[in-house]
Amino acid sequence: MAVWVVALGVSLLALVVAAIVLLASMGSIDQSQPDTVARGYLDALIAHEPKKAYAVLCPEERATLSEEEWADRVLMVDRYDFVDVHLDPVNGGSQATVDVGVTDATGRKVQRKLTVVKENGRWWVCDQ
Repeated sequence: MAVWVVALGVSLLALVVAAIVLLASMGSIDQSQPDTVARGYLDALIAHEPKKAYAVLCPEERATLSEEEWADRVLMVDRYDFVDVHLDPVNGGSQATVDVGVTDATGRKVQRKLTVVKENGRWWVCDQ
């Protein structure tokens, strides 16, 4: 009987640990700064987690493209080099351009400018 109780306890502990790991991997992208949302977006593309990247797209873009339509069009990134962040003072600092060099899955290197905008206290990626 004691062995059965220990086995049950170990199984429950393993289940709890697995749930914690799964929830941690599904965490959301930090939208507090333009660079953190851009990095999180690109990291999600590298990890082939389009749902996570789609979640930080500008609300206007999500309104015009379903997640599936967007995933069919987006460039999957193999790696990226963060270059610079430029805040736009004309818009009161609520818009920024993030310069990145990305390498796609074929090895092709491309310079990209991601526009990020601040709405309701959160930064969003406008990638289209």
